[in-house]
Amino acid sequence: MSDWSIYTIMTGLLVLTAAFQIYVSVVLYRLERSAIWTLIGLLLPFGLNVLLYQAVKLEPAARYDLGELPADRRKLWRRTHLLLLLQYMILFGVVGWFLSPA
Repeated sequence: MSDWSIYTIMTGLLVLTAAFQIYVSVVLYRLERSAIWTLIGLLLPFGLNVLLYQAVKLEPAARYDLGELPADRRKLWRRTHLLLLLQYMILFGVVGWFLSPA
């Protein structure tokens, strides 16, 4: 495998992760209007920010039943979890491709 393709793939993963971090930070700022949650959204990678917000704020507010959330917030969290799942699928696919014998 050439160095060019490795750098291209790693750059793509970096851009994907950065875009997701920025998206989650914007979502958390719009929901909480808090600089702390925005920093958590930026600094915790790979979905840890989503899981932390869900454990600390979202589930206790919904009494551990996310069906009780308003429709717009449910749609927002479905989209966020879908993007997180997509990020993990791409990450595991690339890692598996790198680790497979050629």
